[in-house]
Amino acid sequence: MKSVLASWEKRLGAVRDECDALGPTLRQVAQDMGEVDVEVAAKADSVKVTGTGKGE
Repeated sequence: MKSVLASWEKRLGAVRDECDALGPTLRQVAQDMGEVDVEVAAKADSVKVTGTGKGE
């Protein structure tokens, strides 16, 4: 059982280290995508469509 525990602790440590390394990159991607969403929404809102009662 001690060898199984040691194996799992090693695996979990590796996963934790990988998550720690990926964290800053994932936060940057989330920020970038949020900014893109805002830009796309602004462009979509600026489109005038006639006959719908919106944007006329």
